[in-house]
Amino acid sequence: GGEAGGEAGGEAGGEGVECALSPPEQRALLGLLHGYYSTVSDGLVAAHSELRSIERSNQKALLARGELSEEAAAAHERARKAHERVLTAARAMGEPLGVPLPSLSAGGDEEEEKKESVVVSLSTSANADDGESGGGLYADAEERAFYEQLPDLRAVLPAVLFSEEGDADTSGLEEAMRRLPSCSSRREVDDLASELTMRGLRSARRPLVRALLSPPASAADAPRCYARLAAVLSGAFKHVGSEVGSLVAAEFEQLAERPEQDLPARLRNAAYVGELVRFGLVSPPSVFGMFKACAGAFSAAQLGVVVALLEACLTPLPRHFADTPHGAS
Repeated sequence: GGEAGGEAGGEAGGEGVECALSPPEQRALLGLLHGYYSTVSDGLVAAHSELRSIERSNQKALLARGELSEEAAAAHERARKAHERVLTAARAMGEPLGVPLPSLSAGGDEEEEKKESVVVSLSTSANADDGESGGGLYADAEERAFYEQLPDLRAVLPAVLFSEEGDADTSGLEEAMRRLPSCSSRREVDDLASELTMRGLRSARRPLVRALLSPPASAADAPRCYARLAAVLSGAFKHVGSEVGSLVAAEFEQLAERPEQDLPARLRNAAYVGELVRFGLVSPPSVFGMFKACAGAFSAAQLGVVVALLEACLTPLPRHFADTPHGAS
């Protein structure tokens, strides 16, 4: 009885158990399992590719707008869960079959990641050591976002708003532009940019350019908010930023012809030039030319203008200079 029990126990333990299938049937079953695993592997690669695509799109949205929509966050969560389910199934099948998981760093995906990493590096290298609080050349993360995270209007608004067809909502545009002097935050500026575009800014841009030339002296945040609005709109209407930048720089030259007069106006203009430099609407070399002009006829008034320019340009000018041969040395 003991020996019989031992044999039964050995068979129950799976040792020396004969397969009920014939060799041809075993090969057929194994082929079916490998075929099914191949299908699961293809599904895993597809799920991984979709997840990475969504993650890249979300990364772009975060860089452009500073936040994700609820739809984008939900789409990412669905893709993540689908990827986990397929990955679990692939592991459960692959281990008994003795086959490895498919490579999830496909050539196209890897190449795309390299491109993305270059873009991210170019946009963030100047503040690589900023940390969570902003630091470096910015006071905090919010200030950094104000200057570096601009919404892409063409990506979030209907394409028809950027064509030359259709009439502008003139009264709506005027009402929206009257709110410009009261803007004091990144969200208010971006909301105003969207509203101006939706009300037909494409066919009524010159009044806005004129309005953007003169930030009110009574509002401390006006120069940087005006400059951000010009930069955001410039992403969709290129000439808005270039016209504002060139006209404000020309005003600096005109005021410089009267160095001892209109000092408050010169200081306001210098501060605005600096904000436009931060957003890339006035080039740093142009500002170096302004410094040179001030140095050529140096006085107490000119010193005040130079200080105003330096304070407003504190972020972009050192970064630009560091990229030149002299700065690097």
